[in-house]
Amino acid sequence: MFIQRGTFKDVERNMQNYSRQGITSLYLMGTLERDNYPFQNKYTNTTDFRKDDASPMAAIDRSTANRMLGGDTDLKSCV
Repeated sequence: MFIQRGTFKDVERNMQNYSRQGITSLYLMGTLERDNYPFQNKYTNTTDFRKDDASPMAAIDRSTANRMLGGDTDLKSCV
């Protein structure tokens, strides 16, 4: 059961903390788009997810970063 899901922005915000602890590399599991069925909400014009608890081991789309975690833009900023 997920208690709290992080995002690429969360990782980026904590980069200094990791560095101070001597952490020099991170492995981010679940960074690629998976079958959590994103869809454009016609009422709010935001991206929502029908299956937000898709396993990090689920089928992936290697061409794009997971939009639920911030997508391509936030991943590039984090890296």
